[in-house]
Amino acid sequence: MRKPTSSRNRCKPGMTLIEILVVIAIIGTLAALIFPSLKDSINSANRVKCLGNLKQIGIATEQYTQDYNNTFPPVDYWPDWLSPYLFNTNKFRFPAHTKTVFWCPSAVPTDLGSAWNGNVAYAINAQGYAGLRRFQETSVNNLQTVPSKRIAFMDGNSGNMWDTTPERVPAWHGNCYNVIFQDSHAESVLTNQFPPGSTAWRNLLWGYKRY
Repeated sequence: MRKPTSSRNRCKPGMTLIEILVVIAIIGTLAALIFPSLKDSINSANRVKCLGNLKQIGIATEQYTQDYNNTFPPVDYWPDWLSPYLFNTNKFRFPAHTKTVFWCPSAVPTDLGSAWNGNVAYAINAQGYAGLRRFQETSVNNLQTVPSKRIAFMDGNSGNMWDTTPERVPAWHGNCYNVIFQDSHAESVLTNQFPPGSTAWRNLLWGYKRY
């Protein structure tokens, strides 16, 4: 005599197509809500880390100026000159795309120049070295500007920046640039506060006015 089939052994019906589509729609909705917030959090963390990198570069520059009679490092070789204050080496020579303090965490490798193996994602204010070479030949204390208004370093893809080449400053942080000023304070500055045009950038880099 056949035993009655247990209810636990009965096959349960699978999910219907409609139920599967509903689950997929719910997952898609949750992903659409979560991913932008996650991306914003990552961007915010990278921006903070980038500011920390600039702060370290600023401290190294202060140490350099104390050792070299209150002058800034040469514009074309500043990573080499600052390396002894940041790394255990006298030259900034690392494999390509090595992520050191000179690398912005939001930087895109393909946007970086070939200088220093594409390992430098910050730019020094080279305007002071052009023409009169004021930064190099004049002591820091005698500059005719307010240190808190003069850019020292900022996001950059070529190692240095000039008043006529604002395209050397990439928008890796979306609507803001990370900047460290001559007095060593770092901050994020909205990109719309950097006006277009060489005259405006000349004022900005020379420090005649802030924004």
